This record gives sequence, structure tokens and C-alpha cells, in this order.
Amino acid sequence: MSVSSILDREFYEKVVIIGENARLIAKKELPLDIDTHHTYDNAVVCFFQKQYLATVFFSSIGVERYLNQKLGTKKWKCLNGYLIKKAYDSSIKAVTELLDDSEKNVLLKGKPKPLFCERRNKILHGDIEGLLKIKAPEVAYVKNEIERDREGAVISFLISAYDQLLKFQKFLLKT
Repeated sequence: MSVSSILDREFYEKVVIIGENARLIAKKELPLDIDTHHTYDNAVVCFFQKQYLATVFFSSIGVERYLNQKLGTKKWKCLNGYLIKKAYDSSIKAVTELLDDSEKNVLLKGKPKPLFCERRNKILHGDIEGLLKIKAPEVAYVKNEIERDREGAVISFLISAYDQLLKFQKFLLKT
């Protein structure tokens, strides 16, 4: 089986899940401001167009924008573990959807930095190589090093974008 057919199959499976969640979000009356809703729409469109870095960006900014608005911060707060903890303490329990099971300690201490926030920081600071190092999967079925690096990057970005968008969707569905 070729790398491109594996990528196409994995992408299609993820599109189905993202599309189903998008339908649920569209049906639900959400307490979203127009900017957060627009940012969410951009994240979904970027994922469908295989613009994975933009998907991570819009998913992160959407959560950051929503939390700043709901918490009524006077000065913009960047998305980090402390903002997630503050939101959780302020009864925005949906922030738990942004955390992996191993990251629940963030709700108590505000650290360590959650993966959702780490990806945001890598994108906004232009550290694409650093983003690749975050939970990058091994690509053993590619023949040479150049192909492995290129295909590994695409798979890593696909997984990061999917995870980021899925967490954003689950967050919106629980708000």
C-alpha cells in the first residue's frame, strides 16, 4: 500500500468525524460571538483543504478568543495552562476537552504546558521544526530518508491538525 493511499484513507476517515461534529455544532445554539464562530469556520475549511498548520492556528485562536471574551479579561491573555486553569475555576468546565488524559494536572496547578497550547506556540512563533517534534509518528513504510522526512512531516501535521480541531470542536460542543 502506498503512502499516498494511506494518507488519503486516514484523511477521509478524519474528514467524516470532523464533518459530523461540524453538523452537530451547526445544529446547536452556541453562545458564540461572531469572531469565535468565524474562526471555527476557518479551522474546518482549512482542515478540509489540507492546510494543516492553518487548522492548528485557527483552532487555537478560536479557543483563546472565546476564553478571553468569557473571562472578561481587560488585557488579552495568551492561551496557556494558567488561562485554562482560570477558565476551569470560573466554571468553564469545557476546557477539560482541550487536555489529554495525562494533562489533567493543569487544572490544579496551571502547568505543565498542555499539548494544545504547545502547538499554538510553535505555530505562532514559526517553530515548524519544533512542531514536528511534538508527538511525531514514525513512518517506517517509506523507502528512503528524504521520503520518510517529507511524508513524516505531512502525517505529523495531519495528526496535529486533526487533534487540535477535534479538541476545539469538543470544547465548543460542551460550552
